[in-house]
Amino acid sequence: ELRTKIMQAFRNRRRIRDAPKHKARSDSVGGILIESEPNPCDVIFGRGHRNPGSEVLHRLIAENFEEYESLNRGFKVRLVGTIMQNIQDQGGRFLQPASEEGGWLEVSDNNARERISQYFRNHRRLAHAHSKKVG
Repeated sequence: ELRTKIMQAFRNRRRIRDAPKHKARSDSVGGILIESEPNPCDVIFGRGHRNPGSEVLHRLIAENFEEYESLNRGFKVRLVGTIMQNIQDQGGRFLQPASEEGGWLEVSDNNARERISQYFRNHRRLAHAHSKKVG
């Protein structure tokens, strides 16, 4: 078992060492440049950007958090997809600021899915920290 852990540590170090150092912005986002202003239904990723669509996403995450925590990975992916579809059905898009070009980037579905999953993990971390303060 110790040998397995040591070998895994070496493999992880090699992966980190051999990984590309910088991703191009278009590769990491996979987005489409949008020059118009966001709609009220759009979700805006990134700090400091408040939009009604972003508030809806945060409310959906809070409402579905307990269910998300009880699911296995495959069903978590489905729940995230359902939340994405709910927002898209209301006319919402998933955007992030395009700093160099101005305007907004509409992120790919995969990128949006990853970010929503990250929001669930952040919610877990915050709920855990809150429970430690209270208890």
